[in-house]
Amino acid sequence: MISAITLDTYKQQINSADAFDLSDSFNGRVGDEQVPLVVQFKERGLAQRFEDGLVPFLTGFVGSLDENDQVTAETGEAVSYVGTSDDIVGLGRVKMNLPGTMFPQEGYFYGFLGLQNADGKRVTTFNIWFHVYNGNPDMFVNKAPFRAELQKVIDKFNDLLASNKDTFSTSMNDWKQQVTALLTDLNGDYAKVQTTVNLIQQQLTTLEAQIKSDGLLKQADLDGKLDEFNKQIQAELKAGIGALDSEVVIARGGHNNLSDRLNEMEDGYGQVNKAIPDSTLQEAYKAGIDRTKSKMKSTDFNIGFITDTHWEENYDANRPYDAYGRTKYYDSLNHLSNIQQLDGLVDTFICGGDNTESGSRSLDIIKKQSEIFALKASTVESDHFMLLGNHDQGSSRLINYGYKKDQLPFDDYIHQDEIKELWSINDNENGELRDGDSLYFYKDYPDKKIRLIGINTNDDPEIKTDGGYEQYLPIWLEAVRQKQLDWLANTALQNVPEDYHVVVFGHAHLDPSLDGSNPNNPERHVNFDILLNLLNAFKNGQNYSGVSSIADFKVSVNAEFSGQGPRTLVGYFCGHVHQQIVNEYAGIKNYIFDNSFFEDTDDGTEKQDSWAVIAIDTANRKIKIYGFGRTTDQTYDY
Repeated sequence: MISAITLDTYKQQINSADAFDLSDSFNGRVGDEQVPLVVQFKERGLAQRFEDGLVPFLTGFVGSLDENDQVTAETGEAVSYVGTSDDIVGLGRVKMNLPGTMFPQEGYFYGFLGLQNADGKRVTTFNIWFHVYNGNPDMFVNKAPFRAELQKVIDKFNDLLASNKDTFSTSMNDWKQQVTALLTDLNGDYAKVQTTVNLIQQQLTTLEAQIKSDGLLKQADLDGKLDEFNKQIQAELKAGIGALDSEVVIARGGHNNLSDRLNEMEDGYGQVNKAIPDSTLQEAYKAGIDRTKSKMKSTDFNIGFITDTHWEENYDANRPYDAYGRTKYYDSLNHLSNIQQLDGLVDTFICGGDNTESGSRSLDIIKKQSEIFALKASTVESDHFMLLGNHDQGSSRLINYGYKKDQLPFDDYIHQDEIKELWSINDNENGELRDGDSLYFYKDYPDKKIRLIGINTNDDPEIKTDGGYEQYLPIWLEAVRQKQLDWLANTALQNVPEDYHVVVFGHAHLDPSLDGSNPNNPERHVNFDILLNLLNAFKNGQNYSGVSSIADFKVSVNAEFSGQGPRTLVGYFCGHVHQQIVNEYAGIKNYIFDNSFFEDTDDGTEKQDSWAVIAIDTANRKIKIYGFGRTTDQTYDY
């Protein structure tokens, strides 16, 4: 997992002997130069401001662990780095480009990471450790993210083969050099490297099984296996396996062929890989993107809104059954690339929930795909936000794999704390204000007189039943609870300047009747009545008190808006219904947008995609929707 490194100088729960393990996020290699180590420093939860000339430093020893699992002067070599103001990149973050002298030998770095002032006095320190891997040239490209894992696999089989017959080692070394040459040619291409590593693992596992079964493996068999495997890799690489950028998984602003890569992500049922539309379709997309750009005005507040992408890299045709009969989720990451062509023209991008289908049986796969989508969403210069939908956590798998409605194992879906980590919510990289690490937020745009609020309409409790199941399934339940409603009433909707226009985004719609009479969702839209009353009270400048006595969703909210007075509420924008609808419910104008994932239209046009630019013209109090694909242009007064 790609993890952010965040350290809080408060150190409330850190013991003096604690050392932070950075190895999931950062490691070094002997011979590497200018290795970027990015760390966010916080001070009691807020981004460090780096006053008094604060700069980062790193000092310690690299070598072998002693009996106390530390590296000292007796077991390692001293290394040190002191940064400059150039290392400070904003929002509490520093980027230290560490020199090769920090990685003098194989082993572990153990020491201190911290901040010091202009006088060289250390202001705060943290004990940390990470790996320093050997400088074996077989490690190919330094940026390739799986180089360490591959080396471990190859080393393991070197030992295994050498223990059987010395000549096997020679064959294995020759093969390693061929694989190394292939991976070097990939130049750090994440997707191709992952594909190759997966294939290597599969092939070597087969060899291991053969050796263990009878203790024998003939030289000719080994050479034949390795030759066959090399040809397989070469063929698949030449077939146009899609690429992800080694640093941010997908290069900013460009199309990717993620769905085209032949990465077998086994989930117990097998995967069917689908090919994405060809380059002629990309040209069709381009014409629509250019048309959308031509309509936009920089004086408006422009929001690029894409929702219900339901991305899933591979569709599993062997599911016992599919609840929706949809098989074309694989292309919708390209739809995200389409809207990202507007980077720099929009004020913000919003992914409106159900960002991933999360339908695989494997929990690890749906976590990885959630992380990849979030990384792709972040590869823009404009502000970008992600909202939580009812599919993102993976509880829909119960209907794909035969679970009973009330029998999803509690540990078999992505919990919201895990979503926050996968989506890097703690980074607050867009300068938004959250309720701690909440999945809801707001941000002011003073130059456009806009307050943008994003809410979590799947604010569901996570409760394990006596049988070990999740009591409330996110797939069926939309809810808002006490903490979020308090935040809305007393923070997000307060201190709004009189000339500001407030726009609210969520995943689920406001009108419960749009769900129809689905017997599976009688609990839906819990406390939405209080949410609606709160928004109306804000709009009208009135005080409001609301109470809910629903078990596990009890709410008591008090909001005072009379002193603030009436304020302009542009409307509430969402997805979820997979239709383009505009309606007014309980006094609030609700703008609902079509799903983006590729559905029935297969005519080689942009209608296989669907998203919009929402342009807010505050001077004339108009909403202008510039539709792409299946979404149509519309204009409304507010």
